[in-house]
Amino acid sequence: MCGAGRLITFGPISERYVIFVILLLSYFLFAIVNNTWLITKHEVTILFFLMYLFFPIYVGILNGNSLSNILLSYQGYVYLILFFPIYLIINSEDMIKFTWKIFDFFSFLCSLIVIACFLYMLIFNLSAYANLTTILTKYSLGLVDFVNGSPRVFFKVSPIFGFFFIRQMDILLSNGFKFKNCIYAIAGLLASIASITIGIWIGIGIAMIFLLLPYLKKLNLQFVIIVLGVSIAGILLIHFDILKIFQNRLSSTDFSRQQKTTQLFVLLSQIQLHPIFGSGFGETLTINSPVGIRNQTQFELSFLQVIMNTGLIGFSFFASILISPYNTFFKLNDRFKDMSKGNILGLIVIITASTVNPFITNPIGIGCFLLVAISIDRFSELSDKSKIVKIRRNYEF
Repeated sequence: MCGAGRLITFGPISERYVIFVILLLSYFLFAIVNNTWLITKHEVTILFFLMYLFFPIYVGILNGNSLSNILLSYQGYVYLILFFPIYLIINSEDMIKFTWKIFDFFSFLCSLIVIACFLYMLIFNLSAYANLTTILTKYSLGLVDFVNGSPRVFFKVSPIFGFFFIRQMDILLSNGFKFKNCIYAIAGLLASIASITIGIWIGIGIAMIFLLLPYLKKLNLQFVIIVLGVSIAGILLIHFDILKIFQNRLSSTDFSRQQKTTQLFVLLSQIQLHPIFGSGFGETLTINSPVGIRNQTQFELSFLQVIMNTGLIGFSFFASILISPYNTFFKLNDRFKDMSKGNILGLIVIITASTVNPFITNPIGIGCFLLVAISIDRFSELSDKSKIVKIRRNYEF
């Protein structure tokens, strides 16, 4: 979970692909043996989208784009098909709780690794930078850097830390103070801060606003805890000059902003040429970035790349997939709605960060989305099967 699923590789094959194939084969074997082909609303939308993606593949081939670039642009979306086998595995409320317990544990573990890397760089500076860069590059885990003298530790899984933090804050607000969830929340917040990624920070801010709104009218212990926690986080931000970093990242001289601004205009120009059906997968555009002129197939502006590759039609399919958990969420009974609130708000972090970083179109972002969507779908089934009286939530997962 710390990276891109490439810790164990056999040539071009990694454990990510092995797990992918095993899950799909298991699903088809189960479906054939039991003659059970479950089709939900989510699955229908995903199937339509995946079938439509053959069109931008065809367009890419027709345009003479290289096969490797076509596969590079397409491969992230394939992980949506894991909805089918995972949906069969997560088939009860107990299984949902168990799944999120596992998720929380590994998110916490990864958060500790990021915090340890941050402290290592803070103490040993350049020597730590060199050592960590070697390891992170070798295993495709992420990157480290110094921004305005402050260490930056960004893992490919970093957006998950923001999701994890919002999820734990929801549990604290709903259930009251619990030491484990408090430690989890602090770890998730510190790991998110260490990433120095504006998209993640803004996503956390938006999600926190929605999370705190119901509590603004009543002053209780939970709210006081949250205010104290946010105050402590603010002190940490000021201490490590994160606010100054935030200002610099938004300034016109920031390298990342310059690069993304250039991508914005190039992508918009290409979209104008083929707005409805897109330019196909594998389309390579010339970017005149601050580091020079280069040809790119993959871009940081995820949603604009979706439109560029698949057109407004493809984007409408993809957007409907992302929105569908929210539609289902509002139809849940109060108990399951309360249990899903942290996850649905945490997803805002992933989606917001994806406007300027390619998170929701890669296996990490899609994997997190699938867990949320499947959990809510299963809760929806349970809501339909029984009429449950509104009760105060008392769960721990």
